[in-house]
Amino acid sequence: MKIGIDAKYIYTNKAGTGRYINNLLSHVKKIDNVNSYVELHPSSQSEIKKTNNFLSRITNGFGEFIRCQLMLPLRTKSLGIDILHSPTFISPIITGCPVILTIYDLNHILYPETFEPLYRQYLNLLLPICAKRATKIITTSESSRKDIIGNLHVGEDKVEVIYGAASPIFGRLDTENNFQSVLKKFRIRTPYILNVGTLEPRKNISGLLKAFSMLKERKSIPHKLVIVGEKGWRHKIIFKAISSLNLQDEVIFTSYISDEELMILYNKCNVFVYPSLYEGFGLPPLEAMACGAPVITSNTSSLPEVVGNAGIMINPDNTEELCETIYTVIENNSLMENMRKKSLERAKLFSWEKSARQLLKIYSEV
Repeated sequence: MKIGIDAKYIYTNKAGTGRYINNLLSHVKKIDNVNSYVELHPSSQSEIKKTNNFLSRITNGFGEFIRCQLMLPLRTKSLGIDILHSPTFISPIITGCPVILTIYDLNHILYPETFEPLYRQYLNLLLPICAKRATKIITTSESSRKDIIGNLHVGEDKVEVIYGAASPIFGRLDTENNFQSVLKKFRIRTPYILNVGTLEPRKNISGLLKAFSMLKERKSIPHKLVIVGEKGWRHKIIFKAISSLNLQDEVIFTSYISDEELMILYNKCNVFVYPSLYEGFGLPPLEAMACGAPVITSNTSSLPEVVGNAGIMINPDNTEELCETIYTVIENNSLMENMRKKSLERAKLFSWEKSARQLLKIYSEV
């Protein structure tokens, strides 16, 4: 069977959706020697790459709508694709083969004020149609599954959950080797509080900054706040908040960093804080747990499914609660160490190989 993969997010998207599909497909490559795969990339270049049973064909870029609704179906037909998997929210409405659609979350519907307006309109127009036309829908949590069924009005048996997992590179380090060079590179001194995610309203970084400012004013904590992530939509409000709170010397932005560097930052932080308003899955808390970091996150959407009883969950809209919870953790070494142990155990419950086998099962049933 020949399976086509819409590779819009593969190799280019460094955020959660890109990390999810890249890790999932890399493990599919390792365990599936029966099916053949064709990755269909949006690009103005013409290039073909092949690795084992994965063929990577670069398609022409003519704008997202034309690429997805015209070029992708034509290329699918010309290559003799048996199943098309679109892990990109939007899939071709008309194809000559079954379509599997991955919908990571419904942020544009549930929190429209945190979403880029033009892309929100694009999703509002096409996603309900794509969801109904798709043979099967994959999502990343039970929370998102309920959102999809309730908001897009598709049958319960149509939507399957495949969890993400931390990449194998993320783990607890027992040695100090390379720690200092990485911390020095980003001018980070311990102790510090860590946050990872795209700089956009949904991640509630403004709320974290307010809580951090309270900690500085009320508790005089010595910690810096380290934020890892690329600039997203409306990122300027974050920098305005830093200025208004007078935190210019207390917050460190690293932008995008390698997984090796990120793993070290997870390992060395006092606490990982992720007060996101809404997540389809929430990979950073799981990566942090795999490195043994104490985790504080929101009690909303999919995050309780990810963190379980290994971390502490708070109301992301309650800045006071977030402030007090962070202080409770960083001031209690016994609690911190207990949370580190729970994090490591919780992370073991998620496996990319297990997720890859779930995906292969869906392919075989479509």
